[in-house]
Amino acid sequence: MRIDLDDADLGSKQGIEPPRNGDTVLIGSPGHSDERGGAGAAYVYRFGQMEHDWLEVSELTWDETEFGDDFGVAVAVHGAFAFVGAPGDDGVGLDTGAVYAFRILGMTDCNENGVDDACEHGCNGNGIPDDCDIANGTSADCNGNGIPDECEPDCNGNGSPDDCDIDSGKADDLNGNGLPDSCEDCNGNGFPDQWDVLNGTSEDANGNGIPDECDPPETGIRLAVVAVGLVQPLLVTHAPSDFERVFIVEKAGRIRVLKGGQLLEEPFLDLSRIVQTLAESGLLGLAFPPDYVCNGDFYVNYSNTIGDTVIARYRVSENPDIAEPDGEVLLTIEQTDWNHNGGCLAFGGDGFLYVGMGDGGGDSRDAQDLSKLLGKMLRIDVDVPKGYAIPPDNPFVNDADIRDEIWAVGLRNPWRFSFDRQTGDMYIGDVGGEYEEIGFEPGGSPGGRNHGWPCMSGFSGGCLGCCACGMFTLTPPIFDYMKGPDEEAVIGGHVYRGCAIPDLTGTYIFADLERKVWSFRFDGETLTDFRERTESLTPSGEPLGFITSFGEDADGELYMCEFQAGRVLKFVPYATTGDFDLDGDVDASDFALMRECLAGPDPSALDPCCRRFDFDLDADVDLADVAKFWAAMTDP
Repeated sequence: MRIDLDDADLGSKQGIEPPRNGDTVLIGSPGHSDERGGAGAAYVYRFGQMEHDWLEVSELTWDETEFGDDFGVAVAVHGAFAFVGAPGDDGVGLDTGAVYAFRILGMTDCNENGVDDACEHGCNGNGIPDDCDIANGTSADCNGNGIPDECEPDCNGNGSPDDCDIDSGKADDLNGNGLPDSCEDCNGNGFPDQWDVLNGTSEDANGNGIPDECDPPETGIRLAVVAVGLVQPLLVTHAPSDFERVFIVEKAGRIRVLKGGQLLEEPFLDLSRIVQTLAESGLLGLAFPPDYVCNGDFYVNYSNTIGDTVIARYRVSENPDIAEPDGEVLLTIEQTDWNHNGGCLAFGGDGFLYVGMGDGGGDSRDAQDLSKLLGKMLRIDVDVPKGYAIPPDNPFVNDADIRDEIWAVGLRNPWRFSFDRQTGDMYIGDVGGEYEEIGFEPGGSPGGRNHGWPCMSGFSGGCLGCCACGMFTLTPPIFDYMKGPDEEAVIGGHVYRGCAIPDLTGTYIFADLERKVWSFRFDGETLTDFRERTESLTPSGEPLGFITSFGEDADGELYMCEFQAGRVLKFVPYATTGDFDLDGDVDASDFALMRECLAGPDPSALDPCCRRFDFDLDADVDLADVAKFWAAMTDP
């Protein structure tokens, strides 16, 4: 913030040596010694509530005829006092100087610590420092920690801090966590919830530490069919800020567009003429960069006619639903067999493109061969005019024996991986040998980790014989399961960050190819709330088809691909249309939520969850949607 003083009146040295003490700043402005006169000044400003709000609280001046024209050349502020230097002026026969102490108007210093009371920000907002409140009896301090009691945690609202209640015997703390039992006793039986769960008095099915009888009923979830007639769909994804469409990848080389709930007839891009579809080959990956709206570029991963992996850049045409037919090949990776191709592409929060590569299905030891890109997670910079660049902080860029593109090693077949859009954490579904794995890289990871294959299979399978485990520092998965008659290949999923199913927020959803869906929560250290969801997602008993992928739309809502059935399904709440608060009724409380999204010219911009009120799927929330809501509300 710049504070300007009038140079014509107060001299050309305004602002010299401006010291600051807390919210107070003192600015010296020595006077001129020419015909305009030499009176100087110092100005005291106090910082207000806004960044630009510096308020002048005092003007300190002195007549230069007595003490010279340099009043204000040296200034200092301490507590409620401002000190201003006034050197003498030999030009008028004076050779003595002085320092003046001024009390700054409106400042107090009750505890004499040299800081304006207003700058100490008392916790109760009364403008008096906490220690002064305690000293003068305005506030109590039962535990002697220097914090007024009214500012301490008081879970039961009795006016006494929790630790004082416990120390005085007014409240029990059976589990010793510093919280009165009455504040963590949801069922009112006199015991902390944790005790109820540990001693078996209460069940805790989801492991969240809350007795089941106190947990609100969970939102039921079902799968709604949103697209049919597809040919072997492998992926569903979205372009940034595109809330109207999702893009569906078909194995044979086509990218289809689901727009406003309708599957467009003409493909967005058709690469079938250059894509090999034998075994696990095909068009396997699609990713839109964060700046897609600006440059129209997007990226695909496919198997070329001889089965090698190709990473290529394409661009949208003037028609947003159709891409230009020709692209630029960025990277070709030789494959050793027709399986374990990986295939997933995704942009991280750092703006770089991550490429999941399987070990090729030939020699599994390629996953540990750092001169090869097979069995690795790659990280490249595609925000360049042609080709790609290597991010300078990739973990192996300074090692001449290791490919610069490599970000992580030791993967068997990372068919699907994803980033949590809130935390940046990476979850890797790595199709295993004996054990299927979910690997993990925390948000902000520098990379360089070894995920173990083929030295290790899962954290249950131990060390395998094809290499010595002690040669490397290996990173185990966060979850694994053994292959069996009903489990064949893990399908990595997503952490749910949508709006429609609040209970699901922060939950990682994944599956096995063989029609099973699971979920868990992971906080970076501990995995909780693991459950199978297959039956609850299909309450009618209709079996799921082979599951090949999950995906998100721009709102963070979750989708799933059924390979043989040629369908895309969406996770939706099992609730009546219009029951936005999921309380079982369509009523005024639901309309109150909808009404907030009707204000302003662009209601969808007000709340990322407003689009759930778009009943007619026309990409806005308007009176037509209100009419549909009213019909649902009045339908007997």
